[in-house]
Amino acid sequence: MIIKKKLYKPFILTIPDDTSIFSIMDLDNPICRKIIMENYINFYGFRDYPREYILFRFENFMNYETISELNRCFYEMRILKKYYNGPNLMIQLLREDYVIMLPISRCCIRFYGSGNRGHHLLFIFGVDTERKIFFCKDFSERRFVEFEVSFDEIKRSLDIYFREFSRESDGLLAIKVNPNSSTEIDYSKVYCEFYKLKQSFYTNEAGYGVGAINLMIYDVKRRPDEYTNADSLRNISFYLLEASKLLTYRYRIFSDEIVKHKIGTDMDESILGKLCRDVKIFYYQIEKLSLKGSEISMDMMTSLCKMMETCRDDFYEIADYICNLISTFEKKRYRLF
Repeated sequence: MIIKKKLYKPFILTIPDDTSIFSIMDLDNPICRKIIMENYINFYGFRDYPREYILFRFENFMNYETISELNRCFYEMRILKKYYNGPNLMIQLLREDYVIMLPISRCCIRFYGSGNRGHHLLFIFGVDTERKIFFCKDFSERRFVEFEVSFDEIKRSLDIYFREFSRESDGLLAIKVNPNSSTEIDYSKVYCEFYKLKQSFYTNEAGYGVGAINLMIYDVKRRPDEYTNADSLRNISFYLLEASKLLTYRYRIFSDEIVKHKIGTDMDESILGKLCRDVKIFYYQIEKLSLKGSEISMDMMTSLCKMMETCRDDFYEIADYICNLISTFEKKRYRLF
């Protein structure tokens, strides 16, 4: 028996966790439009020890229980290891239209190579019970590709899986879009998320909103020798690019909402245009440097910091603009003045 969840071309391609979520989203589905309008807005930057690099993420990273439009099943790794008796649980979840994100030991999965140590989240979206394999997807050479993992590989991975400092989110997570969810966009939540995006505060360890960009700029200026390789800045450049794509999509949804409710509120797309241009300049500069493999000079480092500062200012401006736009929209919608 073959079970395969229908996947869509993911709208964003950041880390596998986010890409997996977007793979089950149909952009023409009003529920998925609501999810995108209300989530993946705010940034989160944090210092990753022991390497000390700053990792850049969307705030929703591994926090899918806050997205009410997703049905979610979670099995803690400790329980899964103790009671795992074969693939039946995962097969049943796939049969019920869930996709699965399972922590694995890389060395046990042929796709990653036997010499590849460490842990990773495996995205499982189907199964062939006769061939005893799961259908999975992950990044390979910057492409999100399909591959197969045998039942035996999963069992070996679970047998040896161990994390000394296990996180609460360490376990099997199964998710699917809840078809019975409301399609009504909660603009109070959208407003709050964009309001949080405007916050510039950061510490040495973490930052939220544009504060996450400030944290990266601060760290590059403080430890420039750690960022002479362009790949060290690919993470933030990619997230800023994907965030600009999400903002473009939200603008389109918001425009549709204004038309639907017959509200004469004009939208200034020049602000969005400037953001997209500045982010692309920064992103393609990092890509060019990465492909060349050349070391970043101090002059170029200064230039890249200025680019990040420009992007930071753009995100602040558009967040402030959208907050004001939502406030006007809601007042006109409910005749509050």
